[in-house]
Amino acid sequence: MIPTGPDTPDGAFVLVTPADTPTPTSRTPLVHAPRTSDRATTLLVRPDGYVAWASDRPDPAALQTALAR
Repeated sequence: MIPTGPDTPDGAFVLVTPADTPTPTSRTPLVHAPRTSDRATTLLVRPDGYVAWASDRPDPAALQTALAR
């Protein structure tokens, strides 16, 4: 489940990751939502609900590039 509610900043992206993924630094408002499943997929979800970036492999450099856009 993607977190929303009073603690989610307006215009925040949501980063859905495996549980062991550290929260990246970002100038973009970001909510990190680690999940406890066996899936390795990482998703960066825009504030309007569209997926902005996805990967099945850990790729911190590509994620940082997506966050910088």
